[in-house]
Amino acid sequence: MSIGKLALGQQAYYEKQVAQGRDDYYTGRGEAAGEWAGAGAAELGLEGQVEAGQFSALLEGRDPRDPDSGLRASNSQPAVAALDLTFSAPKSVSVLFAVAPAEVSAALVDCHEEAVRAALGYLEDEAVFVRRGKGGVRFEHAGGLIAAAYRHRMSRALDPQLHTHVVAANLARGGDGRFTALHHPSIYRAARTAGYLYQAHLRSAVRDRLGLQWGPVVKGAAELRELPVEVLRVFSQRRAQVEAAIAAREADLGRELTLAERSTWGAIATRDRKEYGVATHTWREEMTARAAEHGLDRKLVDRVILAGENRLGSGAVAIDGALEFEGRGVGEAELADVLVGPSGLTELANTFDRGSVLRAFAESASQGARVDVVRELGERFADRDDVLATATAAMTSADLVAREKALIDVATSRVGEGIGLFPDDALDGSSRTLNAGQVRAVRAVVGSGNGVDVIEALAGTGKTYTAGALRELYEDAGYTVIGVAPSARAARELTEQAGIPSLTLDSRLLSISNGRALPDRCVVIFDEAGMASTRQSELLLAHAAGVGAKMIVIGDPGQLPSVQAGGWLRALARRLGAVQLTEVMRQRDPAERHALAALHDGNPQHWIDWATDQGRIEVAPDDRGVLDQAVAEWAAGVDEHGIEQCVLIARSNETRRALNELARDHRQAAGLLGEDRTYGPVTVAVGDRVICRSNERDLDVDNGMRGTIRHTDQRGVVLETDAHTIRELPAAYVAEHVEHAYALTGHGMQGATVEQATVVADVSELTSIAGPVIGLRLIGRGSCR
Repeated sequence: MSIGKLALGQQAYYEKQVAQGRDDYYTGRGEAAGEWAGAGAAELGLEGQVEAGQFSALLEGRDPRDPDSGLRASNSQPAVAALDLTFSAPKSVSVLFAVAPAEVSAALVDCHEEAVRAALGYLEDEAVFVRRGKGGVRFEHAGGLIAAAYRHRMSRALDPQLHTHVVAANLARGGDGRFTALHHPSIYRAARTAGYLYQAHLRSAVRDRLGLQWGPVVKGAAELRELPVEVLRVFSQRRAQVEAAIAAREADLGRELTLAERSTWGAIATRDRKEYGVATHTWREEMTARAAEHGLDRKLVDRVILAGENRLGSGAVAIDGALEFEGRGVGEAELADVLVGPSGLTELANTFDRGSVLRAFAESASQGARVDVVRELGERFADRDDVLATATAAMTSADLVAREKALIDVATSRVGEGIGLFPDDALDGSSRTLNAGQVRAVRAVVGSGNGVDVIEALAGTGKTYTAGALRELYEDAGYTVIGVAPSARAARELTEQAGIPSLTLDSRLLSISNGRALPDRCVVIFDEAGMASTRQSELLLAHAAGVGAKMIVIGDPGQLPSVQAGGWLRALARRLGAVQLTEVMRQRDPAERHALAALHDGNPQHWIDWATDQGRIEVAPDDRGVLDQAVAEWAAGVDEHGIEQCVLIARSNETRRALNELARDHRQAAGLLGEDRTYGPVTVAVGDRVICRSNERDLDVDNGMRGTIRHTDQRGVVLETDAHTIRELPAAYVAEHVEHAYALTGHGMQGATVEQATVVADVSELTSIAGPVIGLRLIGRGSCR
């Protein structure tokens, strides 16, 4: 299921681009008439076919039964008039619908519509809210959607594409009887789950009605097993048209389109007016002929249908809700055991919601399960003893909680162990000059005698430098000091900047599992621990306890989380106590350091006030405006500080790619890049800023390593890293694992230091409001965490 928006200000666009207006787009000749849908429509007595004019009245917030009276409580019109919830059948269902006998096509339509209604019911139960109270602070479940459903049989390219637009007005009735705007984020959050449920229900209905079998489920959807893949590919003209339109536009302009331009131009250039007047029999005849040319002729269609009928007759049809895991049938309890285990729902996150559970069960029902069956499975799963509710109404697994408890228990059991003790004057001979906070941290660690010590270090406080001082002390006393970090980049920085031989957490655990235990009299410095997974960290701490190694855990609980389920560092610091590094040296302005400290502690308003006063936050009116402005800010910084000391930061990969394109265009126009050379999908030149995206031990390259291209030829590139070392990257590596690095995401910049960072953020990503904020973007200029 996908979601689109209909805005009152877009009527001209729809009139120009889509037939003769919004009504004609959804109700034009050749497609099914619209039908009222949703519990909200039923409450208003809206049933059956949507009559002329009723749809427009609904979009404008008027009562479709009496267009002269309004439904909306407010006289003001929201920017978004309706949400277009589009449920699309798999391509194989659409193709079979187009070429099968009439009774089979009708059965497929019935299955599709049944699945749409079932998934829509889930959305109404779980995601239809309005806001009440002063400032809209209270969320209230609404009566349901007021929607019109329009079923289409073809795409704009006239390919078979069975889909239904459920156009839901941006209003619903609260308990007080008032009709107000929908809370869009709730619907967006539930959309993916609704799509999985629609697909599972469709598989079940088609299986039960026609006896047809399904192939593997990928991201919630599957294709009918017996239909040739080549036929499905042939009936996907829309994608080919978009790519052709983009190529033609680039040829006209003599340059590549930016990401934003590709999206806009590809959609508009191929949004031809639908041929509503195409007669059904003519279109079906054409589809039948095209399918036959590629192997799906009448004989094969008949065989597919007959095979399904035989399965129905013999009773060899899967039971609704039958589950699979890794290609084999499993029982409900077995699959649930997997979902609460280490490789289940808490493998990559500390918590999960009901939507995650429903998607897991829906995807495991390869031959389908009705929405009510999947929801029942989800309810039983949530009631298990090893599924635990959290304070935020989410859920977690008892397994993950047990692993975190084991980690904390092993650490607290080592308090006062008497390991790694030094006298107070131990730092007198150190070759490193430490500030007062760093001195306190080192003395606390070497004087505790604990088997595990925690150093909480804010970004920019010199934690790596402090780790180097600890290495010197322990090595001089005859200890072996080794480092561990969750990423290869962090491990390399610990090695190069602190002089501590380091491995990634994965590599160290693999070494241990292969029989290479930590050495005697060993001190392990565990850097960036806030980004490490709970399960892996618990294994390392348990092994260190077993061999008597001292663990010095360094990190910031407030930094970006681990990719896998983590968050244990904050809990461990609360139990053990932590020595803190708080004097930030990365920001030179004391006021800025103070504002950032408040931000770190959960008080963003202080930083916002400071940044506003300093002119650090600027608002741009549209996407292209903010991108151009951000690149201009970045370019000015490059002129002052150099290319290595300035970076653009985006919250999404799409924005990151667009910024990279614009920044590179700027460099190219200024004559600062050499001749382009292409390696597969990647084009680079001498002078380009790039980032490596894969660890490659043979090349001595880490995921996240950044640098500047110094030479290119057909064999590959020469990269000067930001540590001023040289790497030779072969063409194959460049093609697969190198990206431009003028702009990065927050994760990509984690732990790095630059003179200037320009951050681009969409306001709608930063606020939770009833309805989107349109056309506002922020540029945060300067230092950032």
